[in-house]
Amino acid sequence: MEVENEREDMLLDEVETERMPVNQIPDGFNPNYLKIYYGKFFPYADMHKWMSYGNDGKHPGCDQSYFGRREFSFTLDNDIYLRFQSFNSVTELENAIKEKCPFKIDIGPVYSVDPAKRHAYAQSGDNVFTPVEKELVFDIDISDYDDVRFCCSGADVCSECWPLMTVAIRVIDTALRDDFGFKHILWVYSGRRGVHCWVCDGKARRLNNEQRAAIAEYLHVHKGNENSQKKITLMGHSLHPFLGRSYVEVLKDFFEEKFICSQNLFSNEERYEKILEMVPDESITSELRGKWQDNKRSHEDINVVRWRHLKQLLQSGKQKMQGTRRCVEEIIFSFTYPRLDLEVSKHMNHLLKAPFCVHPKTGRVCVPIDPKHCEEFDPADVPTLSKYSIYPQVSIDWSIMVSLINGVADEFIRRHHKHDVTENQCTSSLVKHIKAPLPLVWSLVRRFDEPQRYKPFVSRCIVQGDLRIGTVREVNVKSGLPATMSTERLELLDDEEHIFSIRIVGGDHRLKNYSSIITVHPEIIDGRPGTMVVESFVVDVPDGNTKDETCYFVEALIKCNLKSLSDVSERLAVQDRTESIDRL
Repeated sequence: MEVENEREDMLLDEVETERMPVNQIPDGFNPNYLKIYYGKFFPYADMHKWMSYGNDGKHPGCDQSYFGRREFSFTLDNDIYLRFQSFNSVTELENAIKEKCPFKIDIGPVYSVDPAKRHAYAQSGDNVFTPVEKELVFDIDISDYDDVRFCCSGADVCSECWPLMTVAIRVIDTALRDDFGFKHILWVYSGRRGVHCWVCDGKARRLNNEQRAAIAEYLHVHKGNENSQKKITLMGHSLHPFLGRSYVEVLKDFFEEKFICSQNLFSNEERYEKILEMVPDESITSELRGKWQDNKRSHEDINVVRWRHLKQLLQSGKQKMQGTRRCVEEIIFSFTYPRLDLEVSKHMNHLLKAPFCVHPKTGRVCVPIDPKHCEEFDPADVPTLSKYSIYPQVSIDWSIMVSLINGVADEFIRRHHKHDVTENQCTSSLVKHIKAPLPLVWSLVRRFDEPQRYKPFVSRCIVQGDLRIGTVREVNVKSGLPATMSTERLELLDDEEHIFSIRIVGGDHRLKNYSSIITVHPEIIDGRPGTMVVESFVVDVPDGNTKDETCYFVEALIKCNLKSLSDVSERLAVQDRTESIDRL
């Protein structure tokens, strides 16, 4: 049943939170605890920050309609679907989720117009309702590996077969970063039997369907269906560099050292016949069958012994058929290479389950996975809705989500830090993460009249004016530097968007036509309020110097200033001292 924009109220009984031993808390999805989770734990602000990509402010480059054109889909009880939901603010999103208590939340693309008002645009006769942005996403489901795993099937998963998901993360994550240059990638546990990948870079979000399909096909090796005897055919005299890297760095060792034994791939005739069917030379398969049916006892694991037999025959140089040359690699790829749901990745308008929602079958929270430590992830340890609601101290690792939010620094730089750079100028930007709340950090950054509060090279500052735009200050520089004074003009001071900009207009130094922009952004660091500071600059390259030399010198000065800003802010944060902006 699908409902598009009508309200669907859900009444939930109050939950009795009497404490009980953790091992007695029922597993699985419990709708009675969903209201508690949405009311206390769901990260609305972080989700909004992530999906706004710098469009959550009032700066000139901000698209105020951006978040409001994103589609959300709610699945309510009894499979009631609410498609094309949209929200103009984090408050609207939070209120809607708390009111409807969706069993499942899916995220769609950013459309050209508000998806909730698409019918009004359709009546105009113009085809203006179309997706314009969406993260490049991948969906990997362990049930697609049922033909090569024998411990579980279907939706079931255990510690013996879950490492297939670890392998998939390592292979795909490396390719996305090294082969395509993507940086901002979020891996999320699906809540039951797989993983989802969100590639959030601006260039990834703006890919059209054909480009998405090309990337998906590049990563796709597994062909055929469950009835195909051979699902992978490796062509050519050598592997493609991407496949060769995956084979050497991930697949080969995993298959030989773990998978053949954990799945007992050669333990009986039914299982090893699946592998022999992939060998095109009947003389080799006949010899192996005769050897393996002898059942001679060995002190080694039978799977290891039989795999060695197979490799020795295939790689002995006695093969009569050209197809046997790649057989070992094809077998390993067939059993271990990631199996992607291509349709999810190819189309911009495909919905995908939101991070941090709760799987409606298992009750597990869809938590992020750190690709650098994905082998440590165990789905059995993921907080469930019931345990999390009864025991709020059960922790969720927010660090990966926080890292992704921090990763939108590139978006902030692209939107806020725009400089008109001439041929004889250089420009750069630096980022500093400070363990202190934004109001405290901003109270120091905005002091155009007292830069010595945190800048270590400033000894004195004299201001000419009343701190309005255009106000000029004379800054005295401490001895030991190749300058004694600098004349600087205030270009911008925005206390709402936390943007500060100055331009150097004089002084006995070599920083000619220098201007800088500093923006300050809230973030979470180690579970506490923190601040991301981004500073960019543009400056003339002096005669006799290169652009690299000039950038290196200026960046060194800014790094010293930002380190001092961090030290002062964090020291004041410990003292819990924040000056009121109204007083400054």
